[in-house]
Amino acid sequence: MAGTVRRRVGGGCLQRRRSSKETEEVGAEVVDTSAASPVGAEEVGEDGPGGVGKVMHYGESIPPPPGVKWMCLAMCLLFYANSTAVLSTAFRHMNDAGAGSQSTVSFVALLMGGVYLPMPLSLWLTRTAVKRYSHIAGLLLFLGFLLLGHLIMVIGQVLIPNAWWPLLLARLVHGLGSGILFQTRHILATMSTSDQHVSLQTWNFEISDLGLGFGAIFPAATHHILAAANLWKPEAPELMPSLVFSLISLGCGVWVLVSFPRRPFALPERVRFSGGNGKDRRRISSGDDDRKFRYTTWLSGTTRIFVQSAIVPVVGLSMRDAHWTGNYRQTFAVAAIFLLPLPFEVFASSLSSGCGFRSRAKDDTNFSKLLSGGVGAAALLIAGLQPRNVVGEEGEFLALITRICELGILMIALGMAAPFNASKLYQQKDAERSIVVLEWLKAYAGRLLGPFAAVLMYSYAGYGPVLCVLCIATALVTLTA
Repeated sequence: MAGTVRRRVGGGCLQRRRSSKETEEVGAEVVDTSAASPVGAEEVGEDGPGGVGKVMHYGESIPPPPGVKWMCLAMCLLFYANSTAVLSTAFRHMNDAGAGSQSTVSFVALLMGGVYLPMPLSLWLTRTAVKRYSHIAGLLLFLGFLLLGHLIMVIGQVLIPNAWWPLLLARLVHGLGSGILFQTRHILATMSTSDQHVSLQTWNFEISDLGLGFGAIFPAATHHILAAANLWKPEAPELMPSLVFSLISLGCGVWVLVSFPRRPFALPERVRFSGGNGKDRRRISSGDDDRKFRYTTWLSGTTRIFVQSAIVPVVGLSMRDAHWTGNYRQTFAVAAIFLLPLPFEVFASSLSSGCGFRSRAKDDTNFSKLLSGGVGAAALLIAGLQPRNVVGEEGEFLALITRICELGILMIALGMAAPFNASKLYQQKDAERSIVVLEWLKAYAGRLLGPFAAVLMYSYAGYGPVLCVLCIATALVTLTA
């Protein structure tokens, strides 16, 4: 009869059912995982920082504690929501000043991607806080910078509401908390076995899209709620959203202090990568093949974020050209673009996790190409069936709907490729290092460069060449997913 095993780590007690096939007992000595991840792991044990605990591990799978998992995902959602909460400000600037000037291109790009510029400094600050104190300090550091940035925006809106530099300064301060993306990934990876990592990475993809969509509509939702209560100030449109975001940051800080474990455990590597999945994870091990596989995965993941980020200003500029602005119409459209792929991404994720790594990796890749390629073909079909000879306001509106449909279907294709990209990440021998590099590429070559390139190309070449580049890039993502 299978017995019940208790594993006590850091004052907590986790129960697992004993497997009838294998039993493994290992000492949970402190494992230095900082070489594979940018944020150092918490030490394990009940006797203080140098203590040694004992892990009784039966079976193959250990998921992260649900409370820690949802808290880490909530921090990521908050970061991504904050990154797109300024879209209404960026669109308003494009509508008023025009998109052709160099200052407009630079301002919009910095406003959208400025939170990723201080990432090296943020990473150093996060690592220092975690190593010197605990993971709680790293989480609170992120929330503190988030709160400070919004307080700067509030003060700027009260004193100099027409100045733009407080917004840019606040974005840079928000960027000092961007290390949270590395810290939360590290926490979840070290508290779970390798068979859980693909699912966690897929969750990160889905949470990022959800956060981007929520952030886009956040100013509009705040406006409609507070305007009904006569609390909205039209002369300072960023004031009330920043105040609300500050309150959300304070609430999350209380949540972290109350609920996050004081001494979160970190599984030893022989536990995290034991069993069959560890062998599959290290399947790609020959030098040239490993290098090619890694570069292909980086290219696919970075290009996906580049296209996703480039689509955002293209939607706003297309609506400006069609004279469909005001009342947060542009941000609602962008939010729909972000949220539309989520059901398809969940569907693709279930297919990918159902196939797994066991014996069908090549079939998974072919299926992802077929599935995403079919979505891309549907986009081209819809684009080709739309009439192009309608003139006047009706023609402008029809052209706008056509563009949004084209860009929306491209987003669906990108979303369906994301889970397969996550699966390929963990087929590499050094998956954790590869994910860290990919995060850097996504931040600078994707989130920061994407809006800049899109606004610049749209301003000087028009929508057609931009769509052509986005289609080619999306095809590249689906072929390499």
